[in-house]
Formats: sequence, structure tokens, C-alpha cells
Amino acid sequence: MIVLFLKDGLGNQLFEYAFARRLSQIYGDRVVINRIYFKRNKERSCQLERLALAKDVTYSGGIASFLFLLLLEFRIFLSLGPKFYLIHRDQEAFNRVFGGAEEIFRRCQRHGVYLSTSPYQYFDGFTFPGRRVKLVFGNFEHASFVKECGEGLREELRLKDASGIEGYLGRGECNVSVHIRRGDYLNPEWKSLNVCDEVYFIKAMKHISSICPDAVFNVFSNTAADLEWIRNNYHLEGNVRYVDTGMDDVSDFFIMSSCRHFIISNSTYSWWAAYLSQAEDKIVVVPDVWSVGSPKSEGLYLPNFVRVKGGRDL
Repeated sequence: MIVLFLKDGLGNQLFEYAFARRLSQIYGDRVVINRIYFKRNKERSCQLERLALAKDVTYSGGIASFLFLLLLEFRIFLSLGPKFYLIHRDQEAFNRVFGGAEEIFRRCQRHGVYLSTSPYQYFDGFTFPGRRVKLVFGNFEHASFVKECGEGLREELRLKDASGIEGYLGRGECNVSVHIRRGDYLNPEWKSLNVCDEVYFIKAMKHISSICPDAVFNVFSNTAADLEWIRNNYHLEGNVRYVDTGMDDVSDFFIMSSCRHFIISNSTYSWWAAYLSQAEDKIVVVPDVWSVGSPKSEGLYLPNFVRVKGGRDL
């Protein structure tokens, strides 16, 4: 059994699930999704429940979720000792004291815990710890985990019920999804991710227009207020539509994914929307820098991505 402690927004949840799915292929175990994180963070929810995941995937609830959490903390204590409780909220200090993300992962794996303390780190060399229950916690934002799962993962990551979104943007057009991430990216704590500016989106749109002159640019953002701010402050040229569906994040995500081409922010949400698109000739434009000061974020770039620089001095 592989217990995945799911957390964060849809894009991160998909990367977390992909890593757990990869483990299930290696060990031959089924995945159990633990949703206890969402009891603590009411701003997020388990959005994978709306997807057609493998039939053997189940969800833990009630006392079982809490017991799995206790088991996770106990095994991390066995792996890292009491210092874990003193500094675990300071990720930089945590990695420094325990020798880095790879060393932490290696030590915890001995006790059946797959702990990522660096979101862009790639892990391999999996061992067989002899634990019937394996526990997964952290961010696993690396394209290799996704590719190693194979094409079967795409079949799982589709809506159970797509009514109401099929054909939403119209058919027969050269639809381009333009994801301008605002919201939490404007907070000081995420300044390393605030790299996509107006210049980036203008350059990206010009690139796609040079290949697809009849492109329709569908702009998505966090909220209707964010869309209105973009409309009033950005000078986007061409056939631009500001898409406010009034639906939820999951519906917007699959509407985005139905487009032919993509201009994404440095966001796992739009990364996955582009990845899951079935368009064979899709163009995916991405910011040249994903996260300032995080060279391992290079692991998110796929060979077909077109990298474009923004206007900020990074």
C-alpha cells in the first residue's frame, strides 16, 4: 500500500499523484490518497476525486487518515531524530542540517517514507524497504516522474464527467490558452516565482501569431478581478478573449487543456493543462526562468517547450 498525503492546488496534486503512481508501478502496490491536509487548509480541496483514476485507487478517511499521519511522523522521527521537530518548518535549514534533499530522501526511504524537501528534486535508485505501508509526502515537480509513468497516466487524468465544458471555446479555431497567474504569486513569500510579466506574454503571443496568424488568445487567470486587472493594465494585441467561465478550477483547467497551443506561466496548473492536451502539433511557450535561484527547476522543461524571456532583470 502506498499512502499519498495529498496537498496544495491541482497542479501540485497531479505531480504528487504521478510520483505515487510511479512507486505503485515499481512496487506493485495500490495507491491510497490521504486527504487530511485539506482538513487543515480549507482554501484547498482534493480535486483528484473528479478524475478517472485507476480503479484500485482509494481514499482514506476518518480515523485511518489520522493514524497514517501519526505513522508518517513516527517514521520520520526514526529516520532523522528529534531535530526534525525543531526545524521542520524551515525548509532551508532542514535541508542544510540533514545534508540535503537527496540524503533526507535516502534516510527516510529505509523506513518506508518517501519525503521530498525540495520541490524540483529528482529521485531514483528506489530500494525495497520491506514495509507493507509506504508513505509519500512532499512536492515532486519533475517531468521525469511523469514520463516514467508512461501514457497510461494520461488516461487516468481525465474528467469523470466532462459535460458542460466540451466545446466551450468553440471548435475549428486556433485556440491558444494564455495562463496569467496572479493571486498568491503576488505575495512576497512567492517572489522567486513572480517572473512572468507583460513583456513575456507579449513576446509569447507574437511567437505563436507568427506560426498561427488566426490565433485566438484565451486569457485565464485566478479570478474575475484578476482578469479585469489584466484587461486594464496589459497591452495584449491580436484576437484576445478574457475567459471567465464562472466555474471551478478543475473545469477551467480542462477548458484550458482543450486548446491547441499554450502560453503558460511558471505554474504547475498550466504545465499540466498543456501536457494533457491531445493536440499533436501543439506549441507550448514557457518562461525561460521557472524559479529564481532554483536551477533544479530545469527538470520541469520538456524538449518541445519554447522558452521565452520576460522583461524583468533576473
